[in-house]
Amino acid sequence: MRMQWLPAVVLAVVLMMTGAHAQEHQALISDTDCTSPPLILIPAALGGATATPLKPVDGARLACSVSAGVPKPQADAPRSSSDRMPADVQPPLTGPVAASGNAEWAYMSGMPLVASGPVFTGLAPESSRSSPPERALDAAGLTGCKGGEACEGGAAPGQPAELAQPRPRPDVRPVAGARTRVSRRLLVGLAAWLALWLIICLLIHCAWMFYRRHLTPDARLVRAAKAGIKRGEFRVEYQPLVSLREGRCVGVDALIRWDNVEYGQLGPHHYMSRIEKRSFIGPVTRFILSTAVRELGPLVASRSLYIGIKVAARHVESPTFVSDVIGSAESILPRLVLHMPEEHCARPTKSVLDAVTVLRARGVRLAMSSVTSVDTYSALHEAFQFDLLKIDRGILALDDRERRQRLEAFVDTARELGSIVVAEGVESASHHRVVSRSGAEIGQGFFYGRTMILSLLVTFLNAGGNSLRGKRVRPWQ
Repeated sequence: MRMQWLPAVVLAVVLMMTGAHAQEHQALISDTDCTSPPLILIPAALGGATATPLKPVDGARLACSVSAGVPKPQADAPRSSSDRMPADVQPPLTGPVAASGNAEWAYMSGMPLVASGPVFTGLAPESSRSSPPERALDAAGLTGCKGGEACEGGAAPGQPAELAQPRPRPDVRPVAGARTRVSRRLLVGLAAWLALWLIICLLIHCAWMFYRRHLTPDARLVRAAKAGIKRGEFRVEYQPLVSLREGRCVGVDALIRWDNVEYGQLGPHHYMSRIEKRSFIGPVTRFILSTAVRELGPLVASRSLYIGIKVAARHVESPTFVSDVIGSAESILPRLVLHMPEEHCARPTKSVLDAVTVLRARGVRLAMSSVTSVDTYSALHEAFQFDLLKIDRGILALDDRERRQRLEAFVDTARELGSIVVAEGVESASHHRVVSRSGAEIGQGFFYGRTMILSLLVTFLNAGGNSLRGKRVRPWQ
């Protein structure tokens, strides 16, 4: 789902680059001095008597050639009365191209200069000749030269043509600063688009984080659990651990239960697997420890029972783990056993190992629960030095031969490492016989006792702490 927005981003970048190229092209066109006007139709009469009625002229070349040498009028420059003309009177098209009056009028009005002088020599055929009045007009008006005087850039009448100075060709290239302005506009546009997309991505990320923390099913479950602790919906039940050699209860596991219609009826695995992934597992663990201390404090002191508590990897790796355990169960720390599941065991980092060292100094023991692999237990035992190995209940569900081999392997490994073996999931007499013959020290399961509330646990312990069948282990062996 994270990659669904990638095509949209790629398409936006392509559109952005296309728009920037179009803006650059338009800016180059608008910043040049010679802009191509629409095609101008010039009457053929200006080209000569024998020319065709209408003749097209290249408007771009005409505009550039006319306006190349014409300076733009200054805003504060004074204008003579001879330069001002009525708005309804069109200035005559006679005179040289560089004449200031006609050039300024053409520049201010936006119309190109059109004259039948040297600029239009290419319009008429070579065979056409101007009439005498036209020659006089060309000599006196369009050229702007009086009789007997030399014209600008040309030779005087009667002077050799070799003495005439060639006219410089106008520079119609774009202004040098145009490309700089275009580059700046392009960079500003790219920066604006980038900032816009960053803001959009940030908003999407914030919306997704808000959805994950407040609107997902797991978030609603955690929110309901927080309210449930305040309303007293959580409680603790206890399951006995029976010694296979003595046949009596040597400890209990404290298990949390949730009296909630929507979430609690689905079982502890449904809601605890989700709560363990959130930071809310810290308050839940503190609730279990404080409840066990309040309810089992007197029993632990008189009967030497061990109390097992499951701890999640996220809580173990948090900086408040040591303070939570010591602050909630300080009175029962020498009888406390913390269970770390094999599948979600904490990483043996320096901070975690330092926390384990501090708790061990206070008498706390460690156990790995739901163990399915001997190699995994051996590898983690080097870092944590577990005191108990709790075999997963799925091992007892295997066939007889494989079950016997797996149990013997766990027992042999635990003895080499100095750990006590606890068999989980003992639910029948056949399971009990297999576990007893394998060499395991402690058994746990429905065969010995189901989870109990405090009153039933007290009754069970007052009856001798034996299994619910009221028999010792020795006759079963």
